[in-house]
Amino acid sequence: MEELRPEAEDLLDVAAAVFYADGKISRGGKVRSDMGTGWHRNLRLTIPVRSLALWQRADVGQSLTQAVNFLTGDRFEFNFVAAGPDRRDSGFLDLDRDGAPFGADDVILFSGGLDSFAGALDTLATASGHVILVFPT
Repeated sequence: MEELRPEAEDLLDVAAAVFYADGKISRGGKVRSDMGTGWHRNLRLTIPVRSLALWQRADVGQSLTQAVNFLTGDRFEFNFVAAGPDRRDSGFLDLDRDGAPFGADDVILFSGGLDSFAGALDTLATASGHVILVFPT
């Protein structure tokens, strides 16, 4: 098993926090008459990280915020704090150097929504290699 770098584990924690917040915090109900103006949510996440200096860099924070805002259509603000000494490695991935090679040419997050369906369909229709669809549960 190969260990993930602390920065990579932090990134997985950040992605999990964004995914959770996006799915847990409502946009205001099933029917909205003000979809254009009321669609955006303002979300502030405080996330404990192992590599605090990296996540507090202005360029890293700015890039992360721009990417997440673009992908979600929301307005995220991130506050990073040092993870406590009792923070265990999350063990997200069990990487085995002697295991079967990972043979995907493309990996697509497939949420089941119309936008991810369109993206997956486009990739599957035009790709000549192996494509893996990841469906978060």
